[in-house]
Amino acid sequence: MNVFGSGPRLDAPQGDKARQAVASLRGYGYQLYTSGLAWLGLADGELLYLEVAEDYAIASREALIGTQVKATSGSITLQSADVYTAIDAYVDLVARNPGRIVSLHYLTTAAIGLERRKDQRIAGESALRYWRQAAAGADIAPLRTVLEDLNLKPATKTYIASLSDAALRREFLARIHWSCGAPGLDDVRADLGAGLIEFVASTRRLSSQVGKAVLPAVVERLLMTAVSDGPRQLRRADLLALIDETAMVAVPVDQLATAFQGPAGTGAFSRPSLLVPSAELPLPTILAPRAPLVMALDETRRAAGLVFATGATGLGKSLLARLVAAPTDSQWAIVDFRNLSPADTSARLQLLLGELAASSATSIILDDLNEIDDPAIRDLLLRVMAGLRRRDATAIITSYRAPTAATLHQLSPAATPVVEIPYLSEEEVADLVAFTGGDAKFAGPVYRATSRGHPQLTMAALLHLSAANWSRASLAAVLGGELHTELGAERRAVRQRLVAAMPAEAQLLLFRASMIEGSFNRGLAMALGSLSPPVSLAGLVLDRLVGPWIEPMRRDRLRVSPLLEGAAQDVFSIDECRAIHHCIADTKMRSGDLSVFDAGMVLHHALCSEDGTLVAAFAHSVVTCNSEMLDIIAPFVGELQSFPSDVPIFPQDLAASAMLRLAQLLALLPYGSVSAAQQCWAALERERGDVKGEILFEGLALSKLLLHPRAGELFPDWIELLLRFDKLTATDPRLATAGGNFQSKAVGNPHVSGVLLAGQMRNIRTVAGFRSLIERLDREEPALRDRFLSSFQPGRGDLLILVNHGWLKESKTEGFDWEAAASDYAACADIAIGWPNPGLAARCAIAQAVCLDENGNDAERALACLSDAETRFGFDIALVRARAKIHWRRRDHAEALPLLTAAAEQGGQDPIERAYIAREAGISAAELGDWAAALNWFDRAQTIASTLTLPAVRAMAVGLLADTAHAACRAGHPDVAIVKLRDALVSLPSLDPEGTLHEAHCHRVVRHAMLWVFKELTGRLSGADQEVPYSPGCASNPDPLEAIRSHPVIALDLAFYFLAEADEALAEPTGFYREFRDYLTDGPILSSEITLAIAQDRNAIGAHDTDDFVSRIRRHATMSEIVGSGGGRDLGEDLKNPARGMIPLAVIDGDASAEILRGAEDYLLSFAIATAIAGDFAAVDTVIAAGLAAPELVALHPLLERMAGRATGLTTDREGAAIAVNALRQDLTARPAEFCWAAIWLLLHARISKLRDGVADPFITWLFDGWTTLVQDSRFRLAMPAINAPPIEAILAQPDRTLAAAARLLLAGAPAASTSIPAMIRTHMEELAASSV
Repeated sequence: MNVFGSGPRLDAPQGDKARQAVASLRGYGYQLYTSGLAWLGLADGELLYLEVAEDYAIASREALIGTQVKATSGSITLQSADVYTAIDAYVDLVARNPGRIVSLHYLTTAAIGLERRKDQRIAGESALRYWRQAAAGADIAPLRTVLEDLNLKPATKTYIASLSDAALRREFLARIHWSCGAPGLDDVRADLGAGLIEFVASTRRLSSQVGKAVLPAVVERLLMTAVSDGPRQLRRADLLALIDETAMVAVPVDQLATAFQGPAGTGAFSRPSLLVPSAELPLPTILAPRAPLVMALDETRRAAGLVFATGATGLGKSLLARLVAAPTDSQWAIVDFRNLSPADTSARLQLLLGELAASSATSIILDDLNEIDDPAIRDLLLRVMAGLRRRDATAIITSYRAPTAATLHQLSPAATPVVEIPYLSEEEVADLVAFTGGDAKFAGPVYRATSRGHPQLTMAALLHLSAANWSRASLAAVLGGELHTELGAERRAVRQRLVAAMPAEAQLLLFRASMIEGSFNRGLAMALGSLSPPVSLAGLVLDRLVGPWIEPMRRDRLRVSPLLEGAAQDVFSIDECRAIHHCIADTKMRSGDLSVFDAGMVLHHALCSEDGTLVAAFAHSVVTCNSEMLDIIAPFVGELQSFPSDVPIFPQDLAASAMLRLAQLLALLPYGSVSAAQQCWAALERERGDVKGEILFEGLALSKLLLHPRAGELFPDWIELLLRFDKLTATDPRLATAGGNFQSKAVGNPHVSGVLLAGQMRNIRTVAGFRSLIERLDREEPALRDRFLSSFQPGRGDLLILVNHGWLKESKTEGFDWEAAASDYAACADIAIGWPNPGLAARCAIAQAVCLDENGNDAERALACLSDAETRFGFDIALVRARAKIHWRRRDHAEALPLLTAAAEQGGQDPIERAYIAREAGISAAELGDWAAALNWFDRAQTIASTLTLPAVRAMAVGLLADTAHAACRAGHPDVAIVKLRDALVSLPSLDPEGTLHEAHCHRVVRHAMLWVFKELTGRLSGADQEVPYSPGCASNPDPLEAIRSHPVIALDLAFYFLAEADEALAEPTGFYREFRDYLTDGPILSSEITLAIAQDRNAIGAHDTDDFVSRIRRHATMSEIVGSGGGRDLGEDLKNPARGMIPLAVIDGDASAEILRGAEDYLLSFAIATAIAGDFAAVDTVIAAGLAAPELVALHPLLERMAGRATGLTTDREGAAIAVNALRQDLTARPAEFCWAAIWLLLHARISKLRDGVADPFITWLFDGWTTLVQDSRFRLAMPAINAPPIEAILAQPDRTLAAAARLLLAGAPAASTSIPAMIRTHMEELAASSV
């Protein structure tokens, strides 16, 4: 299809074929999903290219046409021709995309094989498999050696050789991915789904349901890109645009569901990233470098892709992991799993999969991941590692114990990646003692006193001793006591001894903080310090605890060492513990910014405080979350979701318990099972009577449930729940007034029940489901039906949105029964007219017609259906629009245009629909040849579209300006075309030329429209007579082709120059050509200034315009020098970034270069000759006077003197031409010899002039007219006319009027004029006479 077309025929959507093809591809869909993960991880400015092997292209195309894809035999290696061709292609892409990060995914159905020759393998395995290992950190040298021997292009080999090992890993190996064979699909598909959920939440703040809905669209786009004949490239902006298009469900209200969600509508939670950049955590000032241990961990990580650092609490596993990460080239992030239950660990790993997929490649430290052998956690960790390996990232996992052999084999079949972390050696302790200022003699006692080098106890002891300047008292306190034989008891004793050595206030704050579940900030620590008895100078005390007992975490977060776990219970009473729990929960709840990471912790402390007010407050914070925030918080409140449903959650306060039950239900909505959600709802039904204001609470619960998109999935009887809620609104006036929170710009706000129905509309997944809804409403009262349909009104969202939803979902499935769907819609129409609701009935008939036309391809039945509907239900403009769509899809514009006109004039549609109607009417009018009407329609569409902010519509609005310009030019209004194109060009910088497909299309086609207008108005196109096709509506095409990206984007300012030249060519210019430089975005373009100057100079010659003559001749002289030296020409890539600047004015004096002097003389003589031949000697005298008065033209004064007749000497051809200008003041035909010589000098100038186009025609006319006069009226003045006149007459009789004919005429006429032409001049004239000039 033509990329400059107005759009495809509106027949079966390509997406349907794509969905079926993905299924047909079977295992080979893996390549698409891995490419999707790569697409998801792109940053701004990065490009993803899909290099598709022929076997995969064939498989994909066969799938698109419904052919079963067959498994492909064979394999590829690094020695395969297609592989090294792809490597060459990648290097070429890098060279052609400077400033962009390019990734290449090679898709093939062939599996990775083993090279035939052993020297082409690496460590006995396939070089392509080793490629990924090297990209992740393995030794580069063996792979570099193999690459050097490959049959690559010289440019590729040079590129590889220029890269250091680190750069080769980062910029080459890590950016080429080989997607081969047909490995398992489920996990990678799940990873892409999780990544999309995270991506839509972080970039668009949309719910997980939108993320799930986007997945099929993403895979379809990847498939269509893979089989495209155009550039197979993708950008982050393309993904954002696809999400926007997929998520743009036409919800028929302007604001949805703020009624029961509190002032902010999102609860009090925030969602930081799980991934904390390791660089944000400062390393401690005192640490043992442990270089051999760090090296062992790093070598294991590089070889296996992961390493387990295992050991008991306090051994420094986390610190060692950070020491491994610090010197590497990779980005590293830390994820904390300390003290998480298996269920919470699984939930966090699920979220991590999404975050990893939606971010750039990052190696990770999984800190305190202690439940690895749990099957669910093991399987998720396998997916995490697979995702990391796909992106050449690695992991360090810290854990109390090594995984089982079975788990290790699954994670790393080829190696055992476990490094046990030992205690510090006595030598390492000695070094630390010396570093902290202690005497060497204390090394042994410190080593023994700290459980023989337990790292954290050693650090705590040394920090205490150092702070006390190694005093005797501190030494006695730390080093005293007996050693225990049992290791745990020994550590407890050391801990007690070290804590006892601290001041009492430090002990008190430390034990209070040790009760916090998870991490905390400084504010919470200060609040704990204020409890009775208060800790004086709590901030100072806290600072002293950070390091030995409290660890810094993310940003401003802290956590107490696990060595103190359970210590507080041995110190505080039950009441004191309850007060600490209360302080923790209350402080966090009052903070105003409660992180989802703290949600479970706050619930735990609220329950342990036994304060119903705090429990209710936490429940309220969950209940006031909107659907998007519930999706985010749910994985972090596993304890809340796991409470049993057969007993109250908080029996101490049954009202608070019921509120918490509602919070539990809402936490189950995003990811909970059907059974769990329904059991929770049954419990809530039993317990809601414990809440004061039971009806209002019931209405709150129902509304919150029905506002969530999964309600219909978890509760198939959702319509009954909605009917129950509607009845409650009539019972309690407070529920009825809640509907006032739903505001609409249209007249009449929707009823709250109507809004809830609109929210659950997504659960109508089939046409039969819609029929069930209509049949259920048929049993209710008319007033209730009106409330339920109140959201679907003109200006808010047409009923078609509701009616079509089931068809939109079901028609995209394989085996869609369109006849049954059409029958269901007919039945719904019959029910609706019986209510009576003719508007709904008409829209059911429209949906029936869509089934017949778009699915059944039976336009005649569809049109008959619509005609019957109008007869039965009365006139409805929607029926008119539906008929117009059928005709327009078939390009029957004569039938479509009157219907589109009627629909537009009647109005009542949403703005987007009105814009599309006007655009379609414009195309129909243009196709029918009514360009004036097309101009009006396109202008109308543009006015409407310009008020909308959707990205795709914003690009369409700019494109409509170009379409309007096209129609204006065809309608005979070129001035309007200039103005509209100017406005389009001015609007283009608001769009990204390499952004979404709509933006990329708009940038290229608006420039194309400018070229079309330029060619129409000037008759030429940049020196080439080439075709510039432009279809009506081309620039506003709502379905652009990906191939448009292959067209280059010239500098925008070049378009302004073209438009200025087109404007100046008009008989009545708009004036844009005079002011266009005010619109330039990056300043004047030198090559365009030269082109424009040439055109202006030619126009001045033709018009005998003497204005600014001195400046013009100086500019022309400089321009001649620039062009003569090969400058001033922007070709190819230069058109994207042309040289900038104005043409400076030359000084034409004795120091001027020969090229400047020639250029100045050329312009002066060409202007004077054309003007003199025309008899405008007033203009000639004006330029003579101006030139002689200008010191900048002193080198031209000799020519000017001869033009004025003040000098007659002749030494050059140009002086002869200047003398000839003066001679033209008289009628030279009375003196044939003078006439002949003047003509010779003028001919010699025209022969070599760069401006001959403005001189040749008037000169030739003057010459032929003069000789005609001589041979016809003054023959007696000629020498020997009987002999010399016939040759002249023979040439005059011929039609040729070129410079060559002029030369032949002068050569023939010279004898008749008694003129002897010198040999050199004659040679030039004979060469010219023989030419085709």
